[in-house]
Amino acid sequence: KNLPQEMSGKGLLGKGQIIYTLISRDVTVLAEFAEATGNFTQISRDVIGRIDAYTSRKMSYAYNDSIHFHIMVDSGLIFLCMADSPFEKRRAYAFLIDIKNLFLSKFGNSWQSAIAYAMNAQFSRVLSDRANFHSNDPNADKMSAIQLELQAATSILTENIDKLIDRGEHIDLLVDKTHQLEEDTYTMSKKSGTLRKKLWWRNMRIWACICVVLIIIIVIIVVVVVKTQ
Repeated sequence: KNLPQEMSGKGLLGKGQIIYTLISRDVTVLAEFAEATGNFTQISRDVIGRIDAYTSRKMSYAYNDSIHFHIMVDSGLIFLCMADSPFEKRRAYAFLIDIKNLFLSKFGNSWQSAIAYAMNAQFSRVLSDRANFHSNDPNADKMSAIQLELQAATSILTENIDKLIDRGEHIDLLVDKTHQLEEDTYTMSKKSGTLRKKLWWRNMRIWACICVVLIIIIVIIVVVVVKTQ
């Protein structure tokens, strides 16, 4: 392979920087930014043309000893950056995750029907700012580590969810049992209320009987007293 030719800004090489980045829907470029000029724009088109845009994954390609391409694919979208070799993969992927989140936050699903360069006017400056941040800001490396840890945690969570889906029958059974438990609890509560009412009425009848007996006794005593006088 030949070096990307006519790159004005060769002083960038060896400094650990992002030189070029793009976002595309399959092979349709939606936005891009270049820190230098050269034929790497054409080379990047060849690269994304060889990628399955609907198989989500991350990958890196060494164009030569000096230039590396880092790519993240997510459900039809391709996020690519070209950097010089000292720029670490983890920093490159943190940059790609960063621009992916910003892009989706700004445009939602409108990218699915967008024409070429539809987002370039609004997003090229964002790509420039984020490329500069991840290339030059000391805090970017800390951010890289955090983002990759979060992505790893998300991957583990997704894996666990997939395992749960595989055990769908057990989940359904648990739901059925829970539903049955709720019905049993309601039935017991209803029966308990009925029992309380029955006990209340029984007690009322007992007290009524006692009152009647007391009244009869009082009447008898009064009659006896009256007769004796």
